[in-house]
Amino acid sequence: MKSRFFLGMLLFVSTCHAVTIDDVQKLNPNTFFGQWSQFLDQVLQAKQEPLSDDNEAIYKEFIDQAQKLNISKITGNEKLLSDMQQQINAIKKRISDEKKFFEEWAQFQDSLLNAKEYPLSDAAEQAYQRLIEEARNLHIEQSRIDEMHARMNEISDILYQENAKKEPEAQLSRLDELEKNVKEIKKAIE
Repeated sequence: MKSRFFLGMLLFVSTCHAVTIDDVQKLNPNTFFGQWSQFLDQVLQAKQEPLSDDNEAIYKEFIDQAQKLNISKITGNEKLLSDMQQQINAIKKRISDEKKFFEEWAQFQDSLLNAKEYPLSDAAEQAYQRLIEEARNLHIEQSRIDEMHARMNEISDILYQENAKKEPEAQLSRLDELEKNVKEIKKAIE
């Protein structure tokens, strides 16, 4: 029992350990790519643009170690250093794209709340659907897409409540709309 607990803790600690310059300096050809992969995950999880000074220094140390260990000759991949550069550039681009996307998402939310338009216009609905599609294309985590859906529901509720205060008739039309949706769902279930 104790040995399983220790093994579990060891695996937890080893997978949660951040790659450091010291780790990279101790690499050998057998551990190089495992640590490189862990480092790429570390950079992606940090979501910092530009890379932090620490991660930039670790990246440079990986390049130095790859040269010292002759990883290109061992693997037979003469383009290894340029491949590593391409991988880090791809991660930097993804981080940048995600940052731009969430800035656009924030602006979209603000524009909906400022417009105070309920129900949402077709253009706003299409813009929302485009943003969801873009999130999927950028491989944004599903949990974050779910958060976007939840936030959109919150915005819709806020706009409905503001509109209902102004127009009691809107409350009745909303109730009619909800009743119609319930009837459609019942028909679909039957």
